[in-house]
Amino acid sequence: MDLYTTEWDPSYATKPLRTNPPHWGDIAHRAPAGRLEQWIWRKRLWFESTFILIVLEPWEKLLVCTVFALLAVFFTWSVYYYLPAQMQSMYTRTKYYILGDEGAQAEALTFILRQATSSNK
Repeated sequence: MDLYTTEWDPSYATKPLRTNPPHWGDIAHRAPAGRLEQWIWRKRLWFESTFILIVLEPWEKLLVCTVFALLAVFFTWSVYYYLPAQMQSMYTRTKYYILGDEGAQAEALTFILRQATSSNK
């Protein structure tokens, strides 16, 4: 029966439905036998389906994961490099706003903090 004929072939009704054999790429989506391998497989499948990587080609997955890894490295480096200086700057500004003087003594700061945290009974 070709595509352009309209006659019905009755042998189709008696033939069992068969699925196509799996492609080599589908082997990665089968659950493995071991418990640890199944756990890792489930986490990998969760990660791929959450970030929609499961529908991408392998080279696209590599590209997306590489971009995300580079962004994570840059973010971690910037937090490590810039956060201490930012915290020092925030400490200096907070001290200025509380005490009103950048060169104020540490005793005045501890006195204010003690007064703020002590309870009046």
